[in-house]
Parts: sequence; structure tokens; C-alpha cells
Amino acid sequence: MQSSGTSSFSAFYRANGFFRLWRGSPAVLLGCVPSHAAYFSAYEVGKARTGAGAPGHHPIAAAATGACATILHDSVSAPMDMVKQRLQLGYYKGVFHCVRSIVAQDGAASLWRSFPATLAMNVPYAAAVVAANESAKTLLAPLLGTGNLSLFLASGAVAGAVAGVATTPLDVVKTRLQTMALVGANVVPVAPLCGACDATAMESAAALAARTAAAVGPSGGGAGGASGGANLLATTLRVARALWATEGLRGFFRGAAARMAVNAPSQAVSWASYEAVKGLLTSRYVER
Repeated sequence: MQSSGTSSFSAFYRANGFFRLWRGSPAVLLGCVPSHAAYFSAYEVGKARTGAGAPGHHPIAAAATGACATILHDSVSAPMDMVKQRLQLGYYKGVFHCVRSIVAQDGAASLWRSFPATLAMNVPYAAAVVAANESAKTLLAPLLGTGNLSLFLASGAVAGAVAGVATTPLDVVKTRLQTMALVGANVVPVAPLCGACDATAMESAAALAARTAAAVGPSGGGAGGASGGANLLATTLRVARALWATEGLRGFFRGAAARMAVNAPSQAVSWASYEAVKGLLTSRYVER
């Protein structure tokens, strides 16, 4: 929805079918395993350093811990996130074809093209998620009990929904950064995102990316080399201004409902799994 102009989930589903929803999942798997390992490792160390793990309610310390942990997480996940975005739009044949094409065209540094925007989104997102999760656990514990799976699922879902909607504008900018270079390179989708969509109701991915790229200007696409790396933040700001000029406030909230629908269950599963595995490993360690 953020990149193609698709107006709704039902329109996307009618045009592309069920299995298109899983396009890019190999990139997600390759990126999320090491990045989440880095995140939760840093999170545990951070809780001890900031006092977030002490008895009581410490939302500010928890937010600071989550923000610091996500910097390490994003440095690992950023390249695969870009690959995922492009595969979901129908570009390239697979993960390795996408990586080889990006590196050959713009250099390896371009895989981190959206890193400033990713950090700008994910640092406040992680802070909001961790603070909301800790607060939700405190508030819901009298109703659901302490230390059980239902509490972890409920608090994670609340945290994901709140943080997902709040950071949608930053996510839109990040997505445009990751995909707008495809237009300048004249890359043609191998599986067009909205090939069967109603042309009067929605725009193609290329049309939206072209409008953004034109508004950003010729200096906004490069990410390779030293000069490109130095201009990443400036490019991010130009993309944000271009989005405002072409689509207004509504453009910054493209996909907000979808982000809430994604982040609520994913954060519920993530935090519940983390707490369950942590409890299992901790009990075994104590027994030994």
C-alpha cells in the first residue's frame, strides 16, 4: 500500500492472490534470525545497565533499553529489509538475484540506503514497543495473572498496535527510499504488483516511485560511495518533503491499518516466545 498506491487489502488480494502475500519471506527469514538474536542479547544487557529489569515499573528505562538494542538490530537487518521490499513489489527473481543486482548497480553500500530512515523509525518504534509492553504487563497483570502466556501475548499485541500506528509516517519514508531507485534504473517488475488492479482506483508502483524520485531530484538517488553515504540523511529529508508535496498528510499514513494488523500479532508472538524461551532456559540454568 505504501509503495504501489493500492487502496485496500481486499483490492490487493483480488489482484494478486493469496501466495503473493508471502513474497519476500526468504529475505525476512535471513534477516530476522541474526537481527533478533542481536536485539534480545542487547536488550538483556541493557536492562541490567539501565535498571529496567529491577522490580517495579520503569517505562523510561525500558524505552531507553529498547532504543539502544534496535540500533544493533537494524545494522544487521537493513540490507535484507531492502531486499524484502523490492521482492514484494515484484522486482527480481529471488533474494540472491536481488542482492547481486543492487551491488552491481550501486555498490554494496546501497544496501544500507535507507539505514538513517530505518533508525529514525525503529528507534522510536522500539522505545514505544518496549515501554508500552512493560506498561501493559503492569496494567493487565491483575486481570490475566503474572508470568503467564496470555499476559505476554496481550501486552505484546497492545505494544505492537500502538507503536505500529505511531511510526507509520517514518515507515512510509523508509519504503520510498528503498524502492525509488528502481525507476531511475528502469528496472521492470518480474511479477507486477497490481497488474490486474483497477487503473482508475490505484497507481502502479513505478508511477508512485517516479513521482517521488522526480520531486526529490537527481541528487536523491545515489547511495554508493563516500558522497552518497554522506548524503543519506539529506536524501531522507528530501523524500519526506516530496511525499508531503505530492500526497499531503494522507500519504504519510498509507498502510497504517495494515501496520497495526501486522505489528499487533507479530509483537505478541515475539514477546511471548521470548519470555517463554527465556523462562525455560533460566529454569534449566538454575537447576544445573
